[in-house]
Amino acid sequence: MIERLPASVGLRITGAKLIGDFLVFRSSNAALRLSPIGASACGKALAHAVVATSQEEATLFDRIAAHGSLSLELLDANRDLGLATAVIPIYNNPSGLERLLGSLAELEGLGKVIVVDDCSDDADQLVAIAARFGANLHRQAANLGPAAARNAGAKLAGANTQVLVFIDADLHLGCANAAATAIAACQAGLGFAAPRVRSGHAGMNGRVAQLIARYEASHSPLDMGPNPALMDGTGQIWYVPSAFLAIRAELFDALGGFCENFRYGEDVDLVTRAIASGAIGYYSGESGPTHDPRAKLFDFVAQRFHYGASATPLARVHPDRVVHFNGDEISIAALVMPGVSMLVRSALLLKQHRALRARLPEGVTVALNTSSAQAVLRSLQNELQMIGRAVFAPLGLASIFSSRLRSRTARLLALRAGIAFLDAMASEARPVTISSAIEATPSAIMAVIDDLAYSTGLAFGALTGRSLTAYRARLRPGTAFAALTTRSSKFRFKAPSEGA
Repeated sequence: MIERLPASVGLRITGAKLIGDFLVFRSSNAALRLSPIGASACGKALAHAVVATSQEEATLFDRIAAHGSLSLELLDANRDLGLATAVIPIYNNPSGLERLLGSLAELEGLGKVIVVDDCSDDADQLVAIAARFGANLHRQAANLGPAAARNAGAKLAGANTQVLVFIDADLHLGCANAAATAIAACQAGLGFAAPRVRSGHAGMNGRVAQLIARYEASHSPLDMGPNPALMDGTGQIWYVPSAFLAIRAELFDALGGFCENFRYGEDVDLVTRAIASGAIGYYSGESGPTHDPRAKLFDFVAQRFHYGASATPLARVHPDRVVHFNGDEISIAALVMPGVSMLVRSALLLKQHRALRARLPEGVTVALNTSSAQAVLRSLQNELQMIGRAVFAPLGLASIFSSRLRSRTARLLALRAGIAFLDAMASEARPVTISSAIEATPSAIMAVIDDLAYSTGLAFGALTGRSLTAYRARLRPGTAFAALTTRSSKFRFKAPSEGA
C-alpha cells in the first residue's frame, strides 16, 4: 500500500521507540528487528517525515502501519483551502448549525459553504442563520435523508471544487488543524481522509443527557480511536463516519455519490466502494471535531436500533466486508466460558511480553504497560458485545415461552453488564472504591441498553429484509492456539543487496 501513496505524502513513525536494531511499539508488546539499513530508515522516520524509496522500505512501513504507529505528513504544505467546499446537511437543528458555522471561521480561506435543508420545520430560521455567516442554503423539496442531502450539496459545489468536505450540523469543529489536515491530504492525492471525531458534551443538561454523554465519551460509534491508519481495506480501520469526511470531488463523482437507499450506514457504503475502486484513505487519529450525542434516552435507543437495522442492507451490498462476528476460538469460548477466555488472553499477553523482552538487547527492559493489560479486558468486552448484539433480541423473544431461556438470558445480560462495569472502572484509572464503583455502574447499564437496542434493530432488519446475511461470522479457529504454542516470528528488513 505504501508504494501507492502520492510522492507529496511523507511518512513519520509515532508511538514507537528505536532501541538498538529493534523498533518497539508502545501501544503493544511487539517489536520489529531491523537490519542496520532498516534501523537507519526508522531513525529518520522518527525524526522527520520521509518517503519510501524502495520496495523494501515500503514493506517495512506497511508493517509499522499495521501497528498503528505510522502517520502522514504533507511535504508540500502549500494547499489552497479555497478549492474545498463544505457541505452541511441539516434537519431541525438551528442551534447546531449556528455553532458549526461559527466554528468554520477557524478554517481560514475555506471555499464555499453549502447548507442543505432536508425539509426542516422552521426553514426561515435556517435561512437567517446561513445568511448571517455567508453560507449558501439549498432546501430539499422533501425529506429524503442525509445521503440525498449530501448529494444535492455536492452537485451545487461547482467545477472548481477539488475536495468535498461533508460535515454534520451537530458537529463542533474544535481545533481547525485536524480538519485542515484531512482536506490537505485529499489535495495531496489521497482519495479521502478524516480526523478523529470524539463525543462532545457541551451544553448537555439533565441527568440522562449527562449519563449518555459520559458513556459515549468512550463508546461513541463515530470515534475510531487515537491511532492513525492508512485505509486500503486490509487494516483494522476499514471505514470512517461521514460526520466529518473529506473526499476528492472526482472520486465522489466517479462513485456516484452516497447511495440514497441508505438512511443509516451510507458512510460505510461510500467508503467501502471508494476502497474497492482502488482509492487510499487516511484516518489521522488527530482530535479536533466533536459530535453531540443524543440528549434523550429514546433518541439514543432509536439511533442504535437504526444502526443495527442498517446491517442487513449493507451486508447484502458488501458481503465480504460487513461481518457481524470476527474472531478466533477464544472469541467463541467467551460466550460460555468468559473466565477461561480472559485467562487465555492474559496468557497470550504475558507470552508476547516475554518474547519481546527476550529479543531486546541485554540490559534493556520494557515494562508490561497498563494499556496492554486493559486491552485483555476490552477484548473480552468486544467479544461479548458482538455475541450479545446477535443473540439478545432472539433470546429475549424466545424467553417469553421458556423459563430456562429466561434464566440464561438474564445470566448473559448480567455477564455483559459485569464486564462493561470492569472496563469502565479500568478506563477511569481510579482506585477501587465504593464511590468509583457507583460512578461506573451507569456506564455498565448503558452498555446493556446499547446492545439491546442494536440487537433488536439487527433482528428487525433481518426479518424485514428476509435475510440472515448480517449475522455472518468470520471465524479463525486455531489462531490463538497457534500463538500460544509457536515461537514469535521475526521481521528483518534487508537492503536489496542482502538478498531475500
